[in-house]
Amino acid sequence: MEKWTSIEIQGERKRIAFFLERNDELCVEDRELLAAFNTIDEKQDEIERLQSELKELKEKQRWIPVSEKLPEKANRVFVYMKNNYIIIATYFINSHVWKNDHGSNISNVTHWMVLPVPPEEEE
Repeated sequence: MEKWTSIEIQGERKRIAFFLERNDELCVEDRELLAAFNTIDEKQDEIERLQSELKELKEKQRWIPVSEKLPEKANRVFVYMKNNYIIIATYFINSHVWKNDHGSNISNVTHWMVLPVPPEEEE
């Protein structure tokens, strides 16, 4: 199977568009080519959508340095500490304090990450 350059593909698209504008009947090969181009366009749209979705997911699941940003609400998050521990903690905005789930203050937090969405319960 011969691989076409993007310039050749653009030329074929223009040629087919010309016939369609004149309401000319397309031959079988051109109809197949048009269907292939439409499939390529749909797949390119899907790829762009998935790339955008992947970018959003990566952004949600990254370690955020505390020097860059702190949690905006007192939600439980993963925290990474200088001693290489990872625990779940809450940042209290008003008092500027990190606390573990037992209510004890913790220090040396360098990064934090939003907790993943819990699994859906099966019925």
